Amino acid sequence: MRSMKALTLATLLAAGSFAHAAAPAARPSAAAPSIKHLKATMDLLAAMQIEKMLNSVAGASGYSTPAQRNAVYAKIAKIPPAQVHARLSTPIAKLVSIETAQEMTKFYTTPYGKKVIHSTYNSGPSMGGGQAPAASPAELKDMKRPELVKAQKDLAAVDDMIRHEVFLLLQAISKAK
Repeated sequence: MRSMKALTLATLLAAGSFAHAAAPAARPSAAAPSIKHLKATMDLLAAMQIEKMLNSVAGASGYSTPAQRNAVYAKIAKIPPAQVHARLSTPIAKLVSIETAQEMTKFYTTPYGKKVIHSTYNSGPSMGGGQAPAASPAELKDMKRPELVKAQKDLAAVDDMIRHEVFLLLQAISKAK
């Protein structure tokens, strides 16, 4: 069991390294994000319901016992979503431009974007995530806007790094007393 955890961790670390090498334009910025950028990122994290990704990452983590898993879930349940957004806003703002954050927030707050988020977190266990819901012709037209297409592409390019930041937060929560 211990070697399986080590292998999983090594795989995650290698995948994270690959993601950084594969997406040089998406490397974290060295500059501290502005307050406006942090606000846009927190709005994005709220629209994405990133706290649900925290639960998803916890569910995918290999705990030795069900009691350990339940203890982590209990700790997560005590943290308000706004605190999760605040704790993740700085590292995520270094990965996502303010324009991407604003455009994707706009998308995820539309009725169709809310359906996408719902299907992402409520599709049940799967290897590739949930199936996107069917879009109306008007929604399809909106999804072809160049700004949204670029923002979706930019966000997808850093998805692994975002999941890594969520994993780091999960570790911090797990270790907290």
